[in-house]
Amino acid sequence: MSGVERLRIGSLARDTSRDVVGRVTAFQSGRVWLRPQEGGREWDVRPDQVEPVTPQPNHGTGTGTGTGTGTKADADGPA
Repeated sequence: MSGVERLRIGSLARDTSRDVVGRVTAFQSGRVWLRPQEGGREWDVRPDQVEPVTPQPNHGTGTGTGTGTGTKADADGPA
């Protein structure tokens, strides 16, 4: 199964021609349409220039357990 066959609308994919990750929005006219993860203007890419991306968990940059909400109270411990 090729990379494009594993893609679904809403999944993350890497545009290997630009080395940019986007969210799949459409398959149209033999192209894969992607939108930046942060939002913005879509772009299209040839199917042979796109590969699926497995989302990585966001553990942040701190040294905690990763279960906090990012507030000052989390950093200082229980209130």
